[in-house]
Amino acid sequence: LVALTVAGIVGLAAVLTRSAENITDGSEGGLIDAPTVSPRSYICDRNDTLTTDHTTRYQAFQSAIESSLKESTPFFFDEPCSPYDLALTWIADYDNLDLSPTETTRINQRFAVGLLYYSTTLSSDPNVTRSIDPLIFQLPSTKHECTWTGITCDKNSSIIGIELSGLKLEGSIPNEMPPLLPVLKILDLSENDLGGTIPSSLFSSPKLVTLDLTSNKFSGPIDTMDWKTENLERLILHNNELSGTIPASIASLKHLLELDLSKNRFSGPIPDAIFNGRQLRKLILRDNNLTGTLPVDMASTLKHLDLTENNLKGELPMKLFNLRQLVILELSSNGFVGTLSDQIKNLQNLEALVIRNTRIRGPIPSSIATLPILGTIILEENRLTGTISPDFGNMPALVQLSLSSNSLTGSIPTQLGNLSFLTFLDLYQNRLSGTIPTEFSKLTQLKMLDLSANMLTGEVSPEVCELRQGYLIKFSADCFKGGEVVCSCCECVD
Repeated sequence: LVALTVAGIVGLAAVLTRSAENITDGSEGGLIDAPTVSPRSYICDRNDTLTTDHTTRYQAFQSAIESSLKESTPFFFDEPCSPYDLALTWIADYDNLDLSPTETTRINQRFAVGLLYYSTTLSSDPNVTRSIDPLIFQLPSTKHECTWTGITCDKNSSIIGIELSGLKLEGSIPNEMPPLLPVLKILDLSENDLGGTIPSSLFSSPKLVTLDLTSNKFSGPIDTMDWKTENLERLILHNNELSGTIPASIASLKHLLELDLSKNRFSGPIPDAIFNGRQLRKLILRDNNLTGTLPVDMASTLKHLDLTENNLKGELPMKLFNLRQLVILELSSNGFVGTLSDQIKNLQNLEALVIRNTRIRGPIPSSIATLPILGTIILEENRLTGTISPDFGNMPALVQLSLSSNSLTGSIPTQLGNLSFLTFLDLYQNRLSGTIPTEFSKLTQLKMLDLSANMLTGEVSPEVCELRQGYLIKFSADCFKGGEVVCSCCECVD
């Protein structure tokens, strides 16, 4: 049961009001004044004797709503003080708009937002911070719902957007809400504390374009029904407690641009068809328990691919190195094997390459140095061998280079001193030999330099040590007592 105090913690519509000077009319989302709360919620809080006797208007409104939801799962108006009962009591008996029982479309829409309101509460955690003071809000009953903050309507006063991010709402999304909002395009309830399962009715919401439920506590599977949201472009369920498999039906969403299911508990293989979305730009599945191998084919439209922290295995398919629109590639902490193909040179739009903690072996292709806007290279904790190509010094956009914990040999190329924007250089734990290049003195933006656990020798030049007078915070080398490197400005590693 959802019980709310007159002046206390309230949910959805509680955050949908502000001051009178901000009132707006028309089709855009706005703000309203003079909120009130349903007296029935006050009665519920007082623990007075409850009754299932309802007014004639209540019964007429119930009939209208049930008719619209005839294909939905059963719900219980007759349970006193349930979210359904409270929302219907408010709209039938306490709402100053005084809708007619024949205004079915208006009733459905207003009931839908009232139902979401009574299904949620604002967190009572005193440590929660939010941009809106919850104590000044109550359930509005004097203005059209299109004027509530967080709600956007079209020119026909039909709700097309509900955007209530970061309010720390607790509760759940009622399954009956989406069917009552047939033209809803945007549902953004990210950064809250909502839980329960994701309503299956959202899987077939006909006009939905964006569904963002990031950083909540939703649990359970999302594969109980086929996804038929044909207009969906962005499906973002990051950082929840969802489980089960990734449904193959998502691949049939022909307009899907972004799919983010990261930081959940999904398991099993990734359906091959997911990688071949017609317009897919972002595929982010990191931090799950996904298994299997990558498919031979992938959508040429991909710009961001992140499969980090899963249990994937096998060789990286050649097709991966032909995704010419790719900007970010992150494959860390998986069981991938094989080598990095020289065809990586095709990724001319790549800005970040992050493949750490895998079983990738062999040399680092020198062709990586031909990527003109590559700013981040993280290839640490692999089984890479061979030398570091001097051509890496010809990468003007490079900001971060981490090749630590591999088996690289040879000397450190002096050409790395040409990387004027480099801020992070980590060559820890390899088999590098020779001296530390004096040319590093030109790396004036450098903040971290780790050359320890190698076979370097010689004295670090005073010019390189002068970097400690600038941005360089950490400089590690094997200069402990008896070590081969002489350095007056390093953190010496034993």
